[in-house]
Amino acid sequence: MKSPMRFRTRVTLLATAMAAVLSLLFAWASIYITEDYEHVLVEAILDSLAQDYSERLAVAPATPLPRTRRLQGFAASHRHPDSPAIPPELRDLEPGIHESATEDVDGVHIGVFDTRAGRLYFKIDLSGIEELEVHLRVMLLVIVAGGIAIGAWLGWLVARAASRPIAGLADKVEALPPEPTETAFAAMLPPDELGRLGASVDGYQARLVAAAAAEQAFFADASHELRTPLSVMGGAIELLQEDIHGVPGAKPRLERVERGVVELSELVEALFRLARRQIRPDTQVELGAWLRDTAKEALRRHAPDVEVVVRSDGETLDISPRDAELVTRTLVRRLVPPGASGALAVSAAAGRATFSHVTGDPLAQIKPGAARFGRGDLGLGMSLMGRLAHAMGWFVDESQRDNGTVQVRWQGDRQNAREPS
Repeated sequence: MKSPMRFRTRVTLLATAMAAVLSLLFAWASIYITEDYEHVLVEAILDSLAQDYSERLAVAPATPLPRTRRLQGFAASHRHPDSPAIPPELRDLEPGIHESATEDVDGVHIGVFDTRAGRLYFKIDLSGIEELEVHLRVMLLVIVAGGIAIGAWLGWLVARAASRPIAGLADKVEALPPEPTETAFAAMLPPDELGRLGASVDGYQARLVAAAAAEQAFFADASHELRTPLSVMGGAIELLQEDIHGVPGAKPRLERVERGVVELSELVEALFRLARRQIRPDTQVELGAWLRDTAKEALRRHAPDVEVVVRSDGETLDISPRDAELVTRTLVRRLVPPGASGALAVSAAAGRATFSHVTGDPLAQIKPGAARFGRGDLGLGMSLMGRLAHAMGWFVDESQRDNGTVQVRWQGDRQNAREPS
């Protein structure tokens, strides 16, 4: 399942959790060892006192037991009449080391021992050690918090270092051209999982190059095989046109067949040019003159009575000549019906060209910027010529074609191809 968190965030959280677990384990171990050490120390001290005073009392029963602020001794023996009375809370205790539960201060320990001199009680106050344990716990809390913070910081650094080569590889992949290209990312990466990822990209690109080469070979063969019968058909139509004089109704039919052959030839050429993926604007033209010549050529046999009138501000444009001619001719022929009359008014300015099939004064019909057009992906849409126009960075709007107007915008005017508000 895809995680909603970024890789760096996940690594940082994992490092933080590990730091928290290790810090808490360290704190627990420190407290446990400290408590255990305290009990060992108390047992050793009280046991030594019991052995020492047992030997003394065995020799001199009147030996006084310790009576200080932190250490008190009691003897339950008739041979030690000077021993102070045993506190009630000590009388019922069994031999061993006990921790007093009746004292206001923690750290009071009681040792009960059966010796040659009788039962001895020693009460020792180690509250100072308890205070040190409180300080230790505070320090451990600080250590835990600091360990978690340091773990998070180190995790973030490790995640950044680990993701940097992946991000670099992603940038290089994104910078690859649209055409299939052989790469050598694996040679620039270490021989680990990242190198395997680079090798996978290299292998995929190599397969794309091989597939593109096979596709190019196929289209080269198909281009030759398709153009040959189209050329034969075109030649046959020209011969027929010379021999149809006196045959009623034959000429319009042959002209329609000729237009179909021309359109099919251009569609086949557009298909092959798209397949080659070599559409580059390497020629600069004066837009007005180029549009005039291209439109006239498109209408030469399609609608020879239509006059072409161009108004331009002298703008120049970098184009791929043959691709631009194919798209423009198709647009003009789709706009102007076969055998129509009137004029084709063309306005070229401000990064766009407007084609209008008009009657009357064509100059009066040219109003640059007056028309509002819809989306730039309407009209040709996913047709071959539409794809070719899109590959050149042209945006064709045929939403007003029924009203006799078509508009083309260049890539520099891309923002105008959005949905109208």
